[in-house]
Amino acid sequence: MLRLYGAPQGRLAAAVARFAPQWRAEAQWKCRGAETLLAVHADTPSGLKKAAQSLRSSFGADVYGAGDTSLAAAAVQALEAHDRLLACGDAAAGALLEARLEKVPGAEKVYDFGTMSYADAKTGPQIEKRARAKLGGEGDKPEPVRLALARAQAARRIVGTELAVACAERESDHVLVLSAKKGCWLRTVPAADNAALWLLDMIRRAAAGLPQAEGTGFLPAGQAAQNHAETPPQKKKHPLRVLLAVLLLLLVALLIPLGVRFAYRPGSVRATACYGPLHFTLWPRKGQPEALKKPASAAPPGQTVRKTADGEQASVTVEVKPDKPAQTVARQPAVQGKPEAPKPADSVPTESADAEGSAKKSGLPFGISARIDAAMQLLSNDPMVFARCMLGHTGWLGRHLLRSVRVSGLDIFWTVTADEASATAELFGAEMALANNLLALVQQYIRVQSDRLWLEPDFTGERAGERIVSFRLTSCAAVLLWLVIRLLHRLWKDPQLQPAAKA
Repeated sequence: MLRLYGAPQGRLAAAVARFAPQWRAEAQWKCRGAETLLAVHADTPSGLKKAAQSLRSSFGADVYGAGDTSLAAAAVQALEAHDRLLACGDAAAGALLEARLEKVPGAEKVYDFGTMSYADAKTGPQIEKRARAKLGGEGDKPEPVRLALARAQAARRIVGTELAVACAERESDHVLVLSAKKGCWLRTVPAADNAALWLLDMIRRAAAGLPQAEGTGFLPAGQAAQNHAETPPQKKKHPLRVLLAVLLLLLVALLIPLGVRFAYRPGSVRATACYGPLHFTLWPRKGQPEALKKPASAAPPGQTVRKTADGEQASVTVEVKPDKPAQTVARQPAVQGKPEAPKPADSVPTESADAEGSAKKSGLPFGISARIDAAMQLLSNDPMVFARCMLGHTGWLGRHLLRSVRVSGLDIFWTVTADEASATAELFGAEMALANNLLALVQQYIRVQSDRLWLEPDFTGERAGERIVSFRLTSCAAVLLWLVIRLLHRLWKDPQLQPAAKA
């Protein structure tokens, strides 16, 4: 038996419908105002336990107990478990609570029953005086809700408790007030409803740090003396919270893995950049086909044409042999004529002078232009020194980059084919040894997670089109950003790239 208070009745059927069939559980409920008694039945103890856990997860703070637990006992238990003390600011709230709490064991430890608050001969007038002073200028008959708010706040401060309650009685309803350090909760309860149970539920939730039931308003500290509103006012966004949110988003963005996915098939090459769930195609470029398809009649030597049983062409597979270099054709001038007359010599210095002047005008800030000029000057004066300098920095970057890069999803299926069967066997053995040595070498520097590494001899040459090479290179965006910053710092501090001192 689960007991709920303030739970929307429309959610009960949906919560029971989420029971798994293997639990063999069912539930029945009965509503008494805002209170709901939910009875759960199951064929097995494990099914009963899982069904009860599912209901507790669905309703959360609305569940106040099980079995014969009363709402008053649940409120006292919450106050005692979290070391919270409760005071009362007026007689109306005291009349609602005392009749419910007087028979609950341990209630006197967390609630004073008015002996130190509204009913005390010394404390009661102090609460009333402080509340009236806070509402100064409203006359002898202030607005009831504002007076209840002021009484609850005054009682909490004077008695020194964590929570304090008050009640504004009106003709058709009651306005319940619960004051805490951060502000006040308010709820309007019709006269026909049980205001005492609603006040106990508000106390239970506030003591345990649980969210209040739907329809309960909240006034932050400093606004408790304002007019009562049924819906809580919107909280203003604090600049510090916005900054923390931005920093959190930046941290998450830096922790998202960044990588490149590569896939090769005969006649098709794809490269995709990956950043979390985002994917960007690097190759083939937009509007460019992955592979150039040619008719079968024009197939050059080295192509394999597969045909169906009916004789129709099904596909064309092209073997790409990298050992045949591409032929270059010398370009001939389209028109042979007289060579153009050389430009006057005096025009060259003028153009260079203009270029230098424009470069000075468009120089980068923070001395970046001076360091670029220093690097270009070093390249022109001593290319070997410049090469050694750059190799040192790129070597440093490469060593640290290899430590952060991970190869995942490595999938290789490669067929080895030669002109003769004996040559195919020899080539297969050589490539197998090369692949093993290469993999062992790579694993010394890069973390490799492979799905399939398969080399297969193809003595007939009919499976050349089944070759597959695919893998994914990933690294953390924060690590890559840190390496870039470190590299820029090294280049900035390199003595060989420092600009010459001005005379």
